[in-house]
Amino acid sequence: AYTDYRYRFLGKQVYLALALLPPTIPVVIMGLAMLAYLSRIDLSGNALSVIIAHVVICAPFAMAVIRLRLSQMDPSLEPAAWNLGASEWATMRHVIIPFTRPAILGALFITMAVSFDEFAIAWFVSGLNETLPVKVLGFLQGQVSPRINAIGTFVFVTSMTLVILAQLLLSGRGPATDKE
Repeated sequence: AYTDYRYRFLGKQVYLALALLPPTIPVVIMGLAMLAYLSRIDLSGNALSVIIAHVVICAPFAMAVIRLRLSQMDPSLEPAAWNLGASEWATMRHVIIPFTRPAILGALFITMAVSFDEFAIAWFVSGLNETLPVKVLGFLQGQVSPRINAIGTFVFVTSMTLVILAQLLLSGRGPATDKE
């Protein structure tokens, strides 16, 4: 998101299109593609493959939220920090990150909800490791038990809580806003 905000470069539109593409691809196709790719580089079937898959799926959501916040920032803040002697890293640490903190936290909650909901991706790339969505599928293949209802309720409540927290943070009513 910061690269998009800060830099002008050749191919920026292609970069943005590719960065924001994963949510537009059907989940089953994305899962199969990731399985094929991760198998080719010997990473399928372990926890790292699940992490990679979830980052690919969730990064566009985080990028969209953080890009929106960065677009609201006064473009003269960075040059002002540089004129006062701050390095690029100091400017990032003391200007950019504090300004985007509500969006970063909102993006965290939104991506947690999205990640929690991406059953198909976890199923394809997890291999023998059982993630929560894969375990629920195993329960569903047998007879329906109260455990499935409990897990479903937990998933729903957790997802809704994360989305509500993200909405509160992004609307400026949350605890981590930059109100003066």
